[in-house]
Amino acid sequence: MLDNKKLAYSRKEVAELLGLHVNTIDKYVRLGVLPARKLGSRWLIPASALREWLEGHENYPAGQGGGE
Repeated sequence: MLDNKKLAYSRKEVAELLGLHVNTIDKYVRLGVLPARKLGSRWLIPASALREWLEGHENYPAGQGGGE
């Protein structure tokens, strides 16, 4: 699932990995549900933060991010 060599993922990559729409990822980032960092004009989700977030949300069905 996650590439152990990547340091960060784009919002689009995270959406594809999780089977969610990119707008859902944007919403999670905006609400602070999913940790992300802005680099220039791009939002990146650190791989370590994504792993940690997924471990804490493994029981939630897709699209129900727990923070809503």
